Amino acid sequence: MQELITTTDQERNMGMFTHLGTFLGYFFPFANIFVPLIIWQSNKESDFLDKHGKAVMNFQLSLFLYHLVALLIFLAFFLTNILDMIGLRSEDTTYATFGDPEFAGATLIAVFGLVFFYFILQAIYIITTIIGGIRASKGKLYDYPLTICFIR
Repeated sequence: MQELITTTDQERNMGMFTHLGTFLGYFFPFANIFVPLIIWQSNKESDFLDKHGKAVMNFQLSLFLYHLVALLIFLAFFLTNILDMIGLRSEDTTYATFGDPEFAGATLIAVFGLVFFYFILQAIYIITTIIGGIRASKGKLYDYPLTICFIR
C-alpha cells in the first residue's frame, strides 16, 4: 500500500471508477470485467492506473474462478441426484435415493454450504471493492485479498 505522489485528480478519479465500475456487473452481464478492462487499457500509460487496473482484473478473474469452482462442485454433487430424479440412473447403485433421509440431509447441507460460500464471496467482493475505490481516490495502491495473480 504505497502512496503514489505523482497522481493527478483525473488519475485518482479514473482509478476509483476502475474499482467501483465493477458494480455495473450487477446490472449488465460481464460489465464487472469489461468496465475496468476498458478503463485500464485506455489509460495504460499511467503507472497508477496500470497498477489499479491489474489489481481489479486479477480480483475479478479470481472471483470468477471461485464461483466457477463452486458451481462445478454443486453440479458434481447433484448430478447423481438429478439423474435419479429423472430416472436415468441405473437401479443397481448404492447411493441414497430421492426419498431417503440421507439424501435430504446431505442435500440440505450442500445447498446451505454453497449458498453460504456464495454470500461470503459477495461480501468480500463488495467490501474490498469499496475499499479499493476509496484508496484509489486518495492516491494509494490497493492489493485485493484472496487474489490469484493472473496479470503481472
